[in-house]
Amino acid sequence: MLKEINRLFAEETLNQLSIESICMETSVWINEIPYISWIGRFTNGLDIVDPNYVSYDFEVDAVSGKIIRCQRFHSYQKGKDYSSISWTDEEILEQAGKWIETYDLTFGEELDWTNAELINVTEDVPSMMKELEEGSFTSLGNIVVFPKNGKWYFYISIDFETGRLESYLWPGTSASDEILM
Repeated sequence: MLKEINRLFAEETLNQLSIESICMETSVWINEIPYISWIGRFTNGLDIVDPNYVSYDFEVDAVSGKIIRCQRFHSYQKGKDYSSISWTDEEILEQAGKWIETYDLTFGEELDWTNAELINVTEDVPSMMKELEEGSFTSLGNIVVFPKNGKWYFYISIDFETGRLESYLWPGTSASDEILM
């Protein structure tokens, strides 16, 4: 997993990471087929309110070894004004395409760009600012979801503040139940 984190976030120093959690999880997909995965989190050990805090969550298929989810989290900072940041739908799709191509996140799978669903969180920034003033720390990403056969097939999230890749996910996993529902 560290190889994948290093591939996606090569500009970051990973030598300060430690394992916060790792466990095997069994879940049942909607089609009632049992599914086993390894899920976990690496963190740099700083307090979540520290501007340098970072963690990486992951999920790996326990049978195939396929990385199903990789997510970078950093906390937004109290007192910093994020209200001047905005994204157009076209910019989000362009960023998603850039990261998908740069890191070959689909491993050769074709995506249906014409039916992609877009979640632009620009409108959510005022409520995020309120949460930050109340001491909550959050992650905020613009999301593009690609369907296949009427179901969500691939998901990519772009960090609202930086435009960097925040996460990718192959739905149908235990993580997708939490994130996508």
